[in-house]
Amino acid sequence: MFFAYVHRFNVSSGADFASGLHSLKWATRRDGSRLRDVIPLDCIRSPAHIILQFGKEANLHLTVHNSYELCTDFWLNKYWNKQAYNDIKCQICGT
Repeated sequence: MFFAYVHRFNVSSGADFASGLHSLKWATRRDGSRLRDVIPLDCIRSPAHIILQFGKEANLHLTVHNSYELCTDFWLNKYWNKQAYNDIKCQICGT
């Protein structure tokens, strides 16, 4: 049996009006620590491509090495792979 280390995210709102992308946030415990798990590889239905959501002001501490750890808001990139996005969207929307 093979396993994968995964980060968990929550859908934080409906799709953005301008882009049509769903907004994601890190899934966290009560103490604020992020949810991460080791799961069987056969439980993964599809990879998901996420994009950082940058605010109006740049965080001067972001680098190519720490940007995903320092950011809290992301977009689910539906333009990366249309079939994967439709599969994930069905799970989010329940359709």
